[in-house]
Amino acid sequence: MSLDAAIDRLTALRAQLGPDARAELSVRGGGPDGPRIGVAFDRPQTAEEEARDARYAAAYREARAREMRLLGEALGGARRRSVA
Repeated sequence: MSLDAAIDRLTALRAQLGPDARAELSVRGGGPDGPRIGVAFDRPQTAEEEARDARYAAAYREARAREMRLLGEALGGARRRSVA
């Protein structure tokens, strides 16, 4: 890939991320295939992403509570002791 093509692709990617995104470029290695270029970014979530994450968080909490209940039952109803 030419330098101009790489710059064009990175410019297009940056434009898609929006003005509030923090983007970083890293160049690693120098192996037989040449250096590897990585792009990492952090941006605010969209309303759709927040709603999806909220659904998954609730499902995770419910599954975790169910696992803990089943584990307690498997251990013969042993209860946690609080240390004073």
